Amino acid sequence: MSTPGSNLLNLAGRVIQFQKIELLPFVSRVKNEARVYINSYGAPVPIGGSAQPVSAASYAALGLERKKVYLMIWTSASIAGVGLDTSSDRIRYNNKIYKAVDDTDWKAQDGWQGLMFVEVKS
Repeated sequence: MSTPGSNLLNLAGRVIQFQKIELLPFVSRVKNEARVYINSYGAPVPIGGSAQPVSAASYAALGLERKKVYLMIWTSASIAGVGLDTSSDRIRYNNKIYKAVDDTDWKAQDGWQGLMFVEVKS
């Protein structure tokens, strides 16, 4: 049984090697000449974490679109998830870009968060 504040993710990171992930922090949203909002992101920042694909069996249970590619990330890094007044941060993992679509924030209690990302097709 874990103790709140023990940060099991960091303990696991001592045993398993975390994947290399690049955080692309959201900077701003402005309207372009066509009056369409365009998001801008900052320079990539390397972070560590555990990246795992969402299983196809989970798609129906979670109400996910089968044509999209989803990824779960568990990390101690600060990543802005889904917010009401801002866009989420993005990540680059295995040369693909993903945007956050759901988050579980345990940073205050245990020092980590879990986020679900969906691949952004260019």
